[in-house]
Amino acid sequence: MVPIGDYVVIKTYFPGLNTLRLYAALSVVVYHFAAPMDWFGDRSYAGYRINYGFMWGPHAVSLFFVLSGFLIIYLLLKEKENTGTISTRRFYLRRVFRILPLYYLTVIVGALLVAIMYPLMPPDAQRVAASPGVWISLILFYFNFTGGRGIPLGHLWSLNVEEQFYLLCPQLIKWAKHIPRALIAVIVFKVGLQIALFML
Repeated sequence: MVPIGDYVVIKTYFPGLNTLRLYAALSVVVYHFAAPMDWFGDRSYAGYRINYGFMWGPHAVSLFFVLSGFLIIYLLLKEKENTGTISTRRFYLRRVFRILPLYYLTVIVGALLVAIMYPLMPPDAQRVAASPGVWISLILFYFNFTGGRGIPLGHLWSLNVEEQFYLLCPQLIKWAKHIPRALIAVIVFKVGLQIALFML
C-alpha cells in the first residue's frame, strides 16, 4: 500500500495475468488476420488455430473482459476494505490519462483511413461510415450499441464495453453498504450489459 494524501493506493500485481493477456491478444490478432479466409471457405485457419493453440477470437475478447473485470473489482474492493471508501475521482483520472489519448488518436487516424478508402468500400460499409450516429457513438463510448462494425474501427466496440463498465463499477461498489452486495450489483450490471450487447 502506498499512501497518497488522505488515501491509500493499493499496489497489487498478478504476474500470471500478463501472460493470459498476451495469449488473448495474440489470439485476437490471429483471428482478425485469418478469419476472412475461413469465411470464404478456406478452412486452414481452423487448423492453424488448433495446431498452434490460439483461442477463437470472440472467446479471447471474453477472456479480456473477465481479466479486466477481476482486476478492477479486486482493486476497488481492496481500496474500500482498507480506506472505507473509494476515490472515484482518482480512479476516473487514471483511466482518462491511460486510455483516452490513444483511443481518440485511433479514432482520428481511423476516420482518415475511412475517408481515403471510402470509394473502395462495399455499399453496406459506406452506409455505416456515412452515418453521423456511428461517429458520435465512437466519441461517447456507446459504439457497441450502434452496430457500426463495417468500418476499420469496428474492433473498438469491446473497449466501449469496458469503458461503460469502468464508469459504473466504482460507483456501485462505493455506494453499496456491504461488499457482497456490491459484487452482486456489478455482476448483474455486467451480465445485463452483455445481454443488451448481443441483442442489439
